[in-house]
Amino acid sequence: MQAPHIPHLVADDDAANRRLTQEQLQLLGYEAETVSDGEQALEAVQQGVYDLILMDLDMLGLDGLGATRAIRTLGTQSTNYFSYSHYCF
Repeated sequence: MQAPHIPHLVADDDAANRRLTQEQLQLLGYEAETVSDGEQALEAVQQGVYDLILMDLDMLGLDGLGATRAIRTLGTQSTNYFSYSHYCF
């Protein structure tokens, strides 16, 4: 069964984690865009709509929690968030 075309956003400052997460989502049939920090995640959400945002909590600059708070203040369409830390892998 093919998953519906729903864009997802992966925000992680570790290139290997971004690539791994993107590949896993693609294997499940989802389109996944990637960014390397919270500022880029915020910019991406301002320019597009995502059904799911996978956000690393521990990034330099604007971290995952700060980016999630900023995104929620935008009043964008319904988006699901899942935040994680490198320490859970």
